[in-house]
Amino acid sequence: QTFADVGSADWYAQPISIAVKAGIVTGKSANSFAPNAQITREEMVTMMMRAYAINKSESVAGTSASSFSDEDNVSPWALKYVREAASLQFVNGREAGKFVPSGVSTRAEAAAILTRILAE
Repeated sequence: QTFADVGSADWYAQPISIAVKAGIVTGKSANSFAPNAQITREEMVTMMMRAYAINKSESVAGTSASSFSDEDNVSPWALKYVREAASLQFVNGREAGKFVPSGVSTRAEAAAILTRILAE
């Protein structure tokens, strides 16, 4: 898959290509990846859980139970991954009982989740 906003000479072109082929990420649309866009918490968790499942070579046995009081705000495509990450204790709420799915993720949050995944 090619994206109009990712040139073959861009430093991130190969990692994006690998992640797309592996099914870890998708574009913002059929022809746009938005490589410089900020990432939301639900996008970050979705990518990390897809990578986790690939790394473990198995599907993740998550829960279908609600973990966060603002779960109704999680996009349908991300809900499964948010629930799985919460059930495995990879992700915590940002506020008391709230996931804040459309909040911009920080590098610290990503590092914390990666550390929890790698310790698994």
